[in-house]
Amino acid sequence: MNLCSNEFLDFFMAIPDTVGSIEELSGYIAKSVPPVCDALGIGKIELCLNNPESPYEERIKDNLTMLYCFAEGYVNTPLRNLYTTHSGGTAEISFYPRELIVWNQGDLEYLRFFASIINVLCGKAGLAKLADISSVTDAVTGIANTEGLNAFIADCCARGVETSYAALYTNIKNFRYFNRQLGAKYGEIILKKYAERLRDFLRRDEVCGRLGDDTYLAVIKNERINKFLEYISDIRLRLNIGDMVNTFNIQSKTCVYPIAKGDNASTILYNISIAINQSKGMPDSNHICFKPHMLDTLKREQEIAGSFSKAIALKEFDVYYQPKLDLNTSSLCGCEALVRWSRTDGMLAPPDFLHVLEKDGTICALDLYVLEEVCIKLRAWLDLGLTPVRISTNFSKVHLHNRFLAEDIMGIINKYAIPPEYIEIELTESSGYEDFASLSDFINRIKNYGVYTSIDNFGTGYSSLKLMSDLEIDVIKLDKSFLAAPSALADEQSNASPANGRASLKRTQNNTVVIKAIIEMAHALGIRVICAGVENDEQKNLLTQLGCDMIQGFLYDKPLPHSEFQKRLQGIS
Repeated sequence: MNLCSNEFLDFFMAIPDTVGSIEELSGYIAKSVPPVCDALGIGKIELCLNNPESPYEERIKDNLTMLYCFAEGYVNTPLRNLYTTHSGGTAEISFYPRELIVWNQGDLEYLRFFASIINVLCGKAGLAKLADISSVTDAVTGIANTEGLNAFIADCCARGVETSYAALYTNIKNFRYFNRQLGAKYGEIILKKYAERLRDFLRRDEVCGRLGDDTYLAVIKNERINKFLEYISDIRLRLNIGDMVNTFNIQSKTCVYPIAKGDNASTILYNISIAINQSKGMPDSNHICFKPHMLDTLKREQEIAGSFSKAIALKEFDVYYQPKLDLNTSSLCGCEALVRWSRTDGMLAPPDFLHVLEKDGTICALDLYVLEEVCIKLRAWLDLGLTPVRISTNFSKVHLHNRFLAEDIMGIINKYAIPPEYIEIELTESSGYEDFASLSDFINRIKNYGVYTSIDNFGTGYSSLKLMSDLEIDVIKLDKSFLAAPSALADEQSNASPANGRASLKRTQNNTVVIKAIIEMAHALGIRVICAGVENDEQKNLLTQLGCDMIQGFLYDKPLPHSEFQKRLQGIS
């Protein structure tokens, strides 16, 4: 037989170019191969596949597919043809002769050529399937990638069942620590094992995928949300590292998004990102749920951020001064500069806009603006012959990315010829956690110029003692959360059970012990202590008894416009 015959050409032309799998190819072969088999006396054609496991394919072992079988039988003396597949496995194509057929050397050459053609077709179909799978599969973990998640969600929308699902975003906490301590190899193993654990939870009508890095998204039924959250709260992975078996307890940050009618993958991920961004810095921000009002909040934040440049050019920001009281002399000893935004639609308090400006970095321009306004007022008071007090101005941790922050500050101070001892730069305690080296460098440089420094919200983090011992700071400001208003405590105890009342009293006693210890350690290190948020005499008396140096709060004075604060400097009540 001539393999360029009509039978062979008809067979070859009957196989479409777009065959997407071996299963689909076997169907086309079964339909078109009989004339070729009749010409060559083939009684049966078998394909046996063996492929190793990969992120895109499960392991295939001795997968036998019959491509053709002659109705009147065959002789069990196969001609076997073995090939290596694209994935490093094998494909064996076997031809069985019909009864009374004996293949000569020429026939065998034709059969081997025919087997190579089938192998090429199988390889092409396998690659097409691999391309389809890889387009929706994460190469590292073998679960869905973003495209795979898109396809699942689109299918749910097409069937009108999307509202019965929730999308649960999960991010492995401290994954950078694992990568840094164990190396990229074991970091990748953790990603794979975590994905396997997520996949183990799923039902057939659910999906999970990796969005990238150490972030994942699971799309599960609404009724199983709590079970999923409980499941991922205690995932422990065992890794063989050298000769040791190590167990790691994997914690994660999660966000729940109930899928709404008409949502697509882009909308879901966008709304999840909104929830995550708005939750930063909030209590229990590791477990959040998207709420529709977050979209309104985002719109408001975008409006605030968009109007900032014009507002600062028009000097819409007013600086207020909240006095500080020296507990030893009961006299004015300083103040804190606080900013307010005077808009056409009313005044905005700091909590309404500072976090927005900090997110986009424009807080830096505002902090320097406030410092300059302070210097302008100090210069005016000095020219009037008044003796000013030291004024503390707040600087965001965002500034620590600026290597020349100390010089920028001194440029403003020197512009108005202000003695540096009248300025105190106040940074939040959290600044030190993210970039301690930059914070330490800044404090050392600014102190060399004679400017005072302080740490705000002291005692709210886990590294407070390190900051106090390792930084050359002048003042620490105790966070007002240490103070429980006695009247509020009394109300709480009167409305609570005896057990809750005892617990509240215990917390107050514990806070008193902590405040006393911090004050004693600070004084031993030459650091002065101020407490913010003092609202009543009981708190003032307690702080005086514990040796606190200064207080600040509504008991003594509220934040004042500069004209009112000037009266305090002049001794006019």
